[in-house]
Formats: sequence, structure tokens, C-alpha cells
Amino acid sequence: MPQGLTLDTYKFMFGSKSDEIIRGYLNSASITVLGTVSAVLVTSAYAYVITAKGFRFRGAFAFFAYFTMLFSGGDAPPGTF
Repeated sequence: MPQGLTLDTYKFMFGSKSDEIIRGYLNSASITVLGTVSAVLVTSAYAYVITAKGFRFRGAFAFFAYFTMLFSGGDAPPGTF
């Protein structure tokens, strides 16, 4: 049964484990930034290729992008709403 409100756990975590917490946040931030930059670069390159008039497989690449957009899973499974 609880005896009262204390902040002992927070004192312990931020006192002895602060380096690990900061490292975890830095890892999360760097992975997010690198993932975003790489996704933008890949998407931009793909968009450039399917808009270039001289690219031989332009129609196939455009169809692949369109087809996957039509049948993607989305955020919620079917029947949720």
C-alpha cells in the first residue's frame, strides 16, 4: 500500500543514470535526423527519375509508385473505423 508521494526514483535516475539518459536522447535525435535526410534524398532521386523524359523505365517506375500507394496498409488496419 502506498505510503506517500516521494521523488526518490527521479533523484536516483537523474543522479546516477543521467549520462545514459542523455546518450539515449542523443541517439534518438541523430537516428531521426539521419533517417529523415536519407528518406528525403531517396524520395527526391526517385521523383527526379520518374519525371525525366529520357529515362527508359519511367512508366514502370511511376506505375510501381502509384500501385504501392493504392494498396498500402495505411495507419489503421481494415475494420478499425
